[in-house]
Amino acid sequence: MIDALERLAATDFTGRLNVLRGTDSRLLGAVSLRGGVLVGCSYRGGRGLADLVDLLVERGFAGGGVRCVPEPETPPEGADAFRVTLRRLLADVGDRLRRARPPGHLRLDVRDGFLESGPDLAPGEMDVLDAVLDHGRVDDIYERSGAPDHLVTGALVSLGKMGALRVVGP
Repeated sequence: MIDALERLAATDFTGRLNVLRGTDSRLLGAVSLRGGVLVGCSYRGGRGLADLVDLLVERGFAGGGVRCVPEPETPPEGADAFRVTLRRLLADVGDRLRRARPPGHLRLDVRDGFLESGPDLAPGEMDVLDAVLDHGRVDDIYERSGAPDHLVTGALVSLGKMGALRVVGP
C-alpha cells in the first residue's frame, strides 16, 4: 500500500486509492488524494487522519494482505478532511510504531481459541503470529522473525487489536 501511495503522490494524482482485501477483494478502506497530497481516508467507519494512520499501521506495513486500486476522480471542493504529504505522514507513523513496540522482556502468547476461529490474517500478521508461537519473548520475536522492525510492530499492533495476543509474563 505504501508503494502505491508513493507512486500516486509522485504523479500528483487526484482521486481515490481503494484498499481491497487480497483474499476476496472486499473494500477495507480508501485514501483520497488531491494533486498528490493526502486529503481524506475512510477506514473502519472513521474518516480522519487517525484512521489513515490506523490503516497504514494495520494494512500498509504489516504485510498488508491488500490489493490497491487507484480510481481517478475529482473530490468536491471543501471536502478535504485534512491535508498532509505522504512524507510527513510516514514520519508520524514511524514515530508511532517506535512508541508502540512492546518492552523486549515481555513474553507473548496466542489467546486460546483465536486460531480455531479462522481469523482473516494478512501474510505479515501470520508470520509474526508464528514467531510468537515459536519464540514468545518480544525481543526474540523481533530478532528471529526476519522482518523489519516496523513490519513486526505493525503486525503486533494489528494482532493486539484483533484480540489474538496475551501477555504471559516478563
